[in-house]
Amino acid sequence: MQDIKKGRRQAIKTLGAALAASALPMPFVNLRAQEQNFSGKTLRLLTWSDDTGAAALRNIAATFAAKTGAKVIADRADGTSGMVAKVKAAGDRPTYDVITLAGVGASGLGDAGLLMKPDLDKLPNLKDVAPQYRTGANGFGVGYLLWSDGLIYNTSTVKTAPTTYEALWDPKYAGRLFLPPPEWAEAV
Repeated sequence: MQDIKKGRRQAIKTLGAALAASALPMPFVNLRAQEQNFSGKTLRLLTWSDDTGAAALRNIAATFAAKTGAKVIADRADGTSGMVAKVKAAGDRPTYDVITLAGVGASGLGDAGLLMKPDLDKLPNLKDVAPQYRTGANGFGVGYLLWSDGLIYNTSTVKTAPTTYEALWDPKYAGRLFLPPPEWAEAV
């Protein structure tokens, strides 16, 4: 049983490196050695059931599988609370190798002893990520997604730029501001 857990932990750490690498606008680096480690292995991924999860499957999991020969089995959940519930239900018998989870969920699961902190020394491409985005969730997560919301407006018709989201309800901006929906923000 200990060997299985040890193998799973190593898989989590190494796949984390690949996830971090694939989230960057660069090809995989030093992956050849990892290909041998994952060829023929199965990794279980838990991600969101929305467009963000679909992007993780398409841009990260599929790329990782193609590059390494690993089989990635994905499970999807509705939001952070659904993922937290699945991980808690498994208790000390983890069913997932990698989880794409929001920081608040990862912090709580980490504090409950249900997640491991990744070995950052095994993530060579992390050096290319701005320091403030490298880790999160009290060290239980590695940043892989940068998300931003912003108001869109035409500078020829809106002379004074809005400075807060409250402008969406300001009559002076009525019909002249646009807040893009989340599905437009795929940034994986």
